[in-house]
Amino acid sequence: MREIIRRTFDSTSIDFIEAGNGLEAVAAYEAHHPSWVIMDIEMPEMDGLTATRAIRHDDPAAQIILMSQHQDSLFPVAALDAGARAFFQKDDLCELPEVIASSANDSIQA
Repeated sequence: MREIIRRTFDSTSIDFIEAGNGLEAVAAYEAHHPSWVIMDIEMPEMDGLTATRAIRHDDPAAQIILMSQHQDSLFPVAALDAGARAFFQKDDLCELPEVIASSANDSIQA
């Protein structure tokens, strides 16, 4: 999934910082402060909801997008409640570039 997202933005000057789990995502955010974080709700070590809360606790302005492959109707609400700016189903990311483009950015963490 990270490769698909990276390819979506190949024609831009966006830099990517990758993390394999929620703990790495929080550490990478603290180290790099990317303009956007795109992460899955379900990850090892720390799930995306918990990682979102941790990042937003330290930086309330953090721009985070959560996504999932599951059609659980509670995920979008839980994502927004955790502090995410948006939620996407993995099978429908067509609006993702528009959300990212809505803000000046130069790096994305996926």
